[in-house]
Amino acid sequence: MPLKMIRVDFSEAPRLLRFPLPVSELGIVTEENNRFCGFHRNQIEFCIRMSSSDEFAVDTVGENVFTNRFPHVFVKVDGKLHEYHYRGKREAFFFIYSSSLLPKFIEAGIDFNNICWKISLSSALMELIQDLIILFPKSQERGIADQVDVLCWKLLLELVLMREENREANDPQEAKIRRIASGIQIHYKEKWNLDELIRENGLSRRSFFRHWNRFYTKTPSQMVLDLKMKEAQHHLASGNLPIAEIADLLNFADSAYFISTFRKYFGITPLQFRKKWNPIPHSPLSGHSKSAE
Repeated sequence: MPLKMIRVDFSEAPRLLRFPLPVSELGIVTEENNRFCGFHRNQIEFCIRMSSSDEFAVDTVGENVFTNRFPHVFVKVDGKLHEYHYRGKREAFFFIYSSSLLPKFIEAGIDFNNICWKISLSSALMELIQDLIILFPKSQERGIADQVDVLCWKLLLELVLMREENREANDPQEAKIRRIASGIQIHYKEKWNLDELIRENGLSRRSFFRHWNRFYTKTPSQMVLDLKMKEAQHHLASGNLPIAEIADLLNFADSAYFISTFRKYFGITPLQFRKKWNPIPHSPLSGHSKSAE
């Protein structure tokens, strides 16, 4: 079967915005019995190898050999000799950036020490690929390159999330801790029982805190307090909700305890904070008497 490729160049396409990571090229390829030995000059390619009649893909990059089942993603970066040869039919989708953008990718958190990992062809992933393919015939129209830049960034995010899922599969304790922390972020205003959350996730209290400290510098209680204080700030600075109601909304035992906690956290009382950040006069019914502070 001959090489079948659609490659679209966006390097000169008109853009309306200055997206920091503009795509140079993208495309799809169907091929078999292909051999490559060379360097990826001046480019960073993210290649989504979707399927193949071969069981494995074998790539040699410098002195390292990578063997992967399909589907997977392979990142091709300028610098080291890359060799591969396969006989079976292979289908792939790729998007390419200029190698000059490497520092920006690294700054954004893309790990180029890990250049291949397994993926799943999820509906979200395939929808993004289809949305990009639909834009191929319009590549040089104004604004299309901007859409491509954003869609490829979303596609890259989807791939990175899959890599993280693979990592978490090898560390099930992290998944439990992240799940508990996510629950805290949602339910921090409610009455919650940490011991119940720990038991629900099959952890002992001792093992929970050992693993929690691997990923978070603050305790669960400190995390909850931070969230409550941020919300208190928001209500005090942007509205005239009575202080007693803010205390009740954040599930404090009473307004006196809320005021004491707020003063300890910020160094000023809620009323002082409100006067500083929201100087618009409030009616007597909207505030809290000075004596209560």
